Formats: sequence, structure tokens, C-alpha cells
Amino acid sequence: MRRVLCEDTEYSYLQANALKRLKQVRELVQNLGLDENYIVRLPSCKCVIFPWLGTAGFKTLERMLNTFCRESLEIKSIGGSCPYYITVRLPRDKVENLEPEITSLCTQRIIPEHLVSEAEAPQLQKYDEYIPYPLLRKAFVHDYLNLDEVKL
Repeated sequence: MRRVLCEDTEYSYLQANALKRLKQVRELVQNLGLDENYIVRLPSCKCVIFPWLGTAGFKTLERMLNTFCRESLEIKSIGGSCPYYITVRLPRDKVENLEPEITSLCTQRIIPEHLVSEAEAPQLQKYDEYIPYPLLRKAFVHDYLNLDEVKL
């Protein structure tokens, strides 16, 4: 999707109104700088991250922010809509540090198990309540998190 929004290709199969909307969205992407950056700064110390990831990569990035950046960046809240965007509210003096912090996280030797606490046992399937917690954590790490996708 990101490639479509950043290129100039005119798709002959689109109707006139769809072409018009695509042109408007492409202009918006360029005006916001999303063709070069993934983070848009909003007023009131809020940033929006457009990670352009699948669901597993998105959830992994969200957990990375919660686990490793919440204290260092003094994040007040994390929200958004999976897998489209993440909103992050932080103090005014920490807004500039968000992008370097995410970039730094991607270079560190983080393993997926670091993103799930020992006390956590995500129950996502019908019979998960009958499965031992260590096994549930292991299944969650392997089925719902993807560090490789985030690091790209």
C-alpha cells in the first residue's frame, strides 16, 4: 500500500473518482512527509506512527514501545488502530527522541521472549485456559510476534 501511495502510476482500471481520491491521498502523503518518514508529529505532544507492517509486526512494534520505551521516553499513552497506525503521547521534550529510539531498538539484540513478561499468559484461543502458562507464552511469541518484520 505504501508503494502505491508513494508512486505516480495511473491505474487504468480505476474509475474517475477513484483516481481523483488516489491523487488527493498521494498529495497528503507527500505533504506529511510519509514518503520518507513513518512518524508524523501532531500538536499537543502526540505522534502518529505509520509502520506499514502486517498485524504481527504491528503488535511487535507496539510491545517494543511499551516494554522498552515507555519509561525512557516517558510515554503517557499508546493507542491506535491495528495494523494501520500507532498514536503515542509524550512530553514535549521527548518528541524528537521517538524516531531515534525506535531505530535504536531495531539494532539491539532483542528476542521475542523479551516482549512477553513472565506474569503474562495471553489467552487468545478457545481452550487456552487449560494450557500451562509457559506454553501459552511460547505459543504467543511464535504465533503473534514478528521481530524480523519490524527490523526491515
